[in-house]
Amino acid sequence: MTRDEVRKLADLAGWTPTALAMATEAEWARLEAFAGLIHGYVVHEEREACAKVCEDYGTSNTTKACAQAIRARSAA
Repeated sequence: MTRDEVRKLADLAGWTPTALAMATEAEWARLEAFAGLIHGYVVHEEREACAKVCEDYGTSNTTKACAQAIRARSAA
């Protein structure tokens, strides 16, 4: 995530512009790392939900392959 993206999320979470302006590079690094972890987790969970939709849709080789392809994207 870019710093601008992290800044927007921090703003939505209630960080004040003053607090963001006073953040040290180390604090920014930790905030960016945390945002990246959250992003990765959310993406993984969404992909898993999509794979389950494929599996619930049917039992054909196509739907199974679709679910496997979606899960493979999280493993990459």
